[in-house]
Amino acid sequence: MYCNMTKIVIPVLDKEARKFVVAESLGMESHVCIYDLVTRQIQWIDVAEYVADSRDLVQMFKDLGVKAVVFNGQQSALLQNLKQRGIAAYKSKTDDLIETIKQYNQNKLVIWDMEDLSLSSRYANRMHRYRYSVAI
Repeated sequence: MYCNMTKIVIPVLDKEARKFVVAESLGMESHVCIYDLVTRQIQWIDVAEYVADSRDLVQMFKDLGVKAVVFNGQQSALLQNLKQRGIAAYKSKTDDLIETIKQYNQNKLVIWDMEDLSLSSRYANRMHRYRYSVAI
């Protein structure tokens, strides 16, 4: 199926009371906001209602016409999969959904890259070792 790539996906905490709060991660248990850049319409979906396996997640995005995903968390496997499928991944600067959409539209978000994840991971590992050694 071919769709024009006119949408962005942003994981949110739920589809109800906290649907305007950007979540840190994206996976099978996620709820996402799909924002159409052309019509400016917002739709919320429960990922598990659309795909049975996390490996199908990025393909679902392609089928829906998603050109970019915006998230806070450090998910290197997801980032690699998105890049392989031609979907851009951006860092969210806030947990406010509307502000995140505005920042995307104003080109104020930075694209995630593997170097960012690698540096963050090395820093977290160093901090974990430090905390562990202090706790002994």
